[in-house]
Amino acid sequence: MSGRSDKPRVVLTSVGVSSPWGFTPQAVDAALAPPSTDWMKLDDDDLTREVARFVGVKDRRRFNRLTRIGVQAAMACIAEAGIVVPEERRDDYGAIFGCAFGPVSSSRVFVQSGLAAGGLNAASPLVFPYTVGNATPGVITMMLGWRGVNSTVSGYNPLLYAFDLLLDRQASGILVGGMEEVTEEMADACRHRRGADGRALPALAPLSEGAVMVLLETLEAAQARAARALLELHGAGQATSLADEEGSFDHLSEVTPEAVGHAASQALDDAGIDVAQIGTLVSLARDERQAAAEQQALVGLGARPGSLRVLAPKQVLGESFGASETFALLYALRHAPDDAQRPYILLNGHQVGGALSALVLTRCPAGA
Repeated sequence: MSGRSDKPRVVLTSVGVSSPWGFTPQAVDAALAPPSTDWMKLDDDDLTREVARFVGVKDRRRFNRLTRIGVQAAMACIAEAGIVVPEERRDDYGAIFGCAFGPVSSSRVFVQSGLAAGGLNAASPLVFPYTVGNATPGVITMMLGWRGVNSTVSGYNPLLYAFDLLLDRQASGILVGGMEEVTEEMADACRHRRGADGRALPALAPLSEGAVMVLLETLEAAQARAARALLELHGAGQATSLADEEGSFDHLSEVTPEAVGHAASQALDDAGIDVAQIGTLVSLARDERQAAAEQQALVGLGARPGSLRVLAPKQVLGESFGASETFALLYALRHAPDDAQRPYILLNGHQVGGALSALVLTRCPAGA
């Protein structure tokens, strides 16, 4: 029973993937054990072949690497959905993407080939729009012809943003995704981290890159086109882990039980359920410290210790920053078991900068 009975129901109807393991949701199933490397990277030749299914050579040449990663996942999602939005309804459909660091490789090339080599006069400003995170949603919405909401967020879960817009009837459908590109510089910085005071900080590893795009729709819109709903979103919450008085809190890797509990409590209240109805936790944790904080938070909300099945996607898929929540959503879709007694799934997220999120989900029965 939802805590938003006056609002439309929101469902997930399709998924598209660009990942180091392949380009289908099923391919990610190969990541069932902790990786043997600290950096999982997409194969560029494979990526080029996949993008060529949707984009011609001329347009592909204009795309930076992150845009190719995002476009492939987005267009695969739309193809899987089989959705064709008529002209008169294109204002009702849009795209919201999350990205923490943007297209690092193309930004570096822009700086090296233009600014560093010949100064401002040598760098064409026409190139620069393709080096920022907003390029990808702009490209995708132009390809689709959708005229609704179009935004890129950083340090915030894009699923929450889209969920709120759909609940407020500001859209009928939103393509939502997380995307991230990893470079050698990023990987090295994550291996050898130091705080402002010079102290060594835990490495952020393993890292991964890629994109997961999902189509969220109101149930009414999905039913109108006879689409099958895969998951339903019931409630959402968010919080921030606050720094301590000395300012030594590491927002990239530390979480507090208080903040995790606050986000989860909001999501449970929003969904109109209590923690006893949660059967599966999709954990934000990449290490034992985060897992302990998360468990402490849930016990504080009334969960019995050890009562939840725990899926920890970051421990097998790696840290993908802006794409981590949508990779976790895919992991929940592929691996969360059916549970008639406790059907709800709690998906926790942790964004760069310390922002925490929580979503309450259920699987949809076949034919829904």
